Amino acid sequence: MIYPVVVVLVEGVQCRALPDTGAGSSYAAAALLQQINKQPVRTEYKRIDMMMCSTTQRISVYNLTVRGVDGKFELQTTVNKVDKGVLLKIPNPWYTEIIKKYDHLTGVVIEDNDTKSELPIHMILYPMFYIPHKPVVRENAETTKVRIVFDASAKANEDSPSLNECLETGPPIQNLLWDVLVRNRVKPIALAGDIKQAFLQVRIIPEYRNALRFHWIKNKDPSAIEVLRLTRALFGLVQSPFLLGGTLKVHLNKLKEAEGTISSGSRGDTKKHVRQ
Repeated sequence: MIYPVVVVLVEGVQCRALPDTGAGSSYAAAALLQQINKQPVRTEYKRIDMMMCSTTQRISVYNLTVRGVDGKFELQTTVNKVDKGVLLKIPNPWYTEIIKKYDHLTGVVIEDNDTKSELPIHMILYPMFYIPHKPVVRENAETTKVRIVFDASAKANEDSPSLNECLETGPPIQNLLWDVLVRNRVKPIALAGDIKQAFLQVRIIPEYRNALRFHWIKNKDPSAIEVLRLTRALFGLVQSPFLLGGTLKVHLNKLKEAEGTISSGSRGDTKKHVRQ
């Protein structure tokens, strides 16, 4: 497993952070907080759920500013203090070798080029981003008069990245328009089709749904706000075209393999019928 470790500046102190959508909260090692020399904003009792264990402890809570070492992003976060010098150590992912191995990673720049076999983690970041949304009303529409539009390109401030900027878009796998035009001139008949609500047919696996959270009014009561997660690919998400194209490609390949298996095991008229 390759962990997404990033080098960041926490209140000006450089350390390694591990983004973990399953952590439940953000955490910082006591050694890091001591070096920052910042006072906690409050103290409370919490159940701490981390990768290795779960305990109930009296903990100190800090408000911290996290910046990229290149200065391209900044975020405010609340962290729980963990009385450890290092939160955990993970095997070195050797990012340089990974980038060389995969062509689609060409151009990716990784700030961490440490050669140690294990990398110490002093902060665990629990990303808490909620996609803003608004209604679009079309009184003259025959079917959907109110449509909810999600904005995955929204930013908390001008220095913060949007959700779309944080996601890997994937390589383009859509059919090239030129190829489609040429194929249409080769055969006498062209068939075209449309998949109804295509993005909504692609399910997001549960462990990635925390990136698609949003606030919603519960039971039409404006004073009651609940947090929901999208379970399907979202229109307006930079990753959605690749997810849809990849899903279609997988299913088409499976159908092609199944047709080949049936054809090779059939005889006479049945074989001819399947090929048609």
